[in-house]
Amino acid sequence: MKLVLLLGAVLLTACTPVEEAIPGDSALSYIAEHTEHGFDDANLTWEAMEARLDRGETISIACGHVSMLGVRKMKELGIKARRVSTRGFGTEPGNEGASHTLMEVWRNDHWELYDLDLNRRPVYSDGRGMSLQEFSDVRKTGEFRYEILADDTGISDGEVERFYDAAIGVIVAEEPI
Repeated sequence: MKLVLLLGAVLLTACTPVEEAIPGDSALSYIAEHTEHGFDDANLTWEAMEARLDRGETISIACGHVSMLGVRKMKELGIKARRVSTRGFGTEPGNEGASHTLMEVWRNDHWELYDLDLNRRPVYSDGRGMSLQEFSDVRKTGEFRYEILADDTGISDGEVERFYDAAIGVIVAEEPI
């Protein structure tokens, strides 16, 4: 009898996932994968964009729109989220005075940053998420890495860093929850 109980406990333990995925991350990765930076679909309503995504289509929208789609999806799932924007001090040709809109999700008692447009989530070296403010600060030390949300942009890490150098400066807007 003891052997049967022990064997049952071993089987139950083996079938129980050790760690659940972070709620909402698969939805954010899906949005990142099915959007491309552009303006072709920027005139669609939110509902029309969401319907196209639901059908597995790719839509062409800029950072503000894709961030808002992520915020809308998180709120639909009952997770607090907001858009955040920044304006940089870039002087590199093509990136002068660049700005960028991203999103933050409330997790583990703090905001965690997601860039659905560039398909990246900056995290500390130990994997903890960070806010836009923390990302702006930690970029100076280099003690962070990116988790790739979707691998469909063809943008190199170097190109992303040059853009962030130009665009991540002063945080100009944090939307209320």
